[in-house]
Amino acid sequence: MHITDDDDITRDGIHFRRAGKEDASDLATMHRAAFRTALPHIPALHTPAEDLDFFTRMLAREAVATWLAVSSIAGEPMGFITFCPGAVEHLYVHPAHQGEGLGTALLRLAMRENIELKLWTFQRNTNARRFYEKHGFIADRMTDGMGNEEREPDMRYVWKQKSDARA
Repeated sequence: MHITDDDDITRDGIHFRRAGKEDASDLATMHRAAFRTALPHIPALHTPAEDLDFFTRMLAREAVATWLAVSSIAGEPMGFITFCPGAVEHLYVHPAHQGEGLGTALLRLAMRENIELKLWTFQRNTNARRFYEKHGFIADRMTDGMGNEEREPDMRYVWKQKSDARA
């Protein structure tokens, strides 16, 4: 199934829709909360205003798809994924909604649209590593972190769709 900009998906009380520029503040807030919860040892490198600017610019990129999960009942944003052909750039679930299957649902949006995905995560983020490995991603590269702004050792994961999955 190919996802179009007009597609909205509602399942189990969660509404999945394409994020727009009006969602930049929610994305920045969720990113900050999820990052702080998962990696409290890494100091914040950017102010909330800088995060907002980053997500505003990201949402303006045409080659990037950002999907937002919103509670159908409360209307609150719960998580988001940003991906482009062949890569997941961001996948964050608000800490209050982690462990509910939302990350899996968001990741599947990207997996449906790609035959291969690559992504990076920090080596110390064991929850993320476990999550991606559970979904068939395989670590293929580790670095000392000198290539990222946090200077935190990281690793790249790769996922390849099975040949019969798109049939």
